[in-house]
Amino acid sequence: MIAGPHALESYTAKPYSRRAASATPFLRPMSQGANPWSDIGCEAALKLVGRYLERTVNDASDTAARDQMTYAATLAGIAFGNFGVHLTHGMAYSVAGLVRDYRPAGYPQDEPMVPQGMSVIVNAPSVFRFTASACPQGHIHGAHCLGSEVKVKGASDQDAAEILAGQLIKMMKATGIPNGIGGVGYGEAGVEALTKGA
Repeated sequence: MIAGPHALESYTAKPYSRRAASATPFLRPMSQGANPWSDIGCEAALKLVGRYLERTVNDASDTAARDQMTYAATLAGIAFGNFGVHLTHGMAYSVAGLVRDYRPAGYPQDEPMVPQGMSVIVNAPSVFRFTASACPQGHIHGAHCLGSEVKVKGASDQDAAEILAGQLIKMMKATGIPNGIGGVGYGEAGVEALTKGA
């Protein structure tokens, strides 16, 4: 599922053209922001994720779907390597790093862990609700690429947050991803440490 957040983060990020210039080239970060090239890769990756993610997760023998998800991950990786990532990844480090008791099915059970893709996606609906006002049409288009059945044509900017969050939640449910950080063992007592870690 990680290809989806990678592509969404790059696709909905601040464009390079709105980034303030650094005082010197040596201070310029490697990742400059969303750009036309990264948008093409992100859009293609999102469409592949929307089409093949559920098949890949629900049938390990579906090599055609797995091949397409590998390609989606490659496209998303190239795009975020060019742009970078933002909030969902920043928050994921503490979700994975502070885990106490969560042991996901299908992984070794000797140590608690939150796999990287899971640590990223559990915060994604909330993050994209928050970022939607910065580029609502990008969020709506991202949901459309992921296969949203919600009527996205003619959707208003105010609809963007719930359209994308709703599509992500639908995909999370279909692939057995826990419901938010509570689903991986965090409660209200963990919010301060998670925030500091992010």
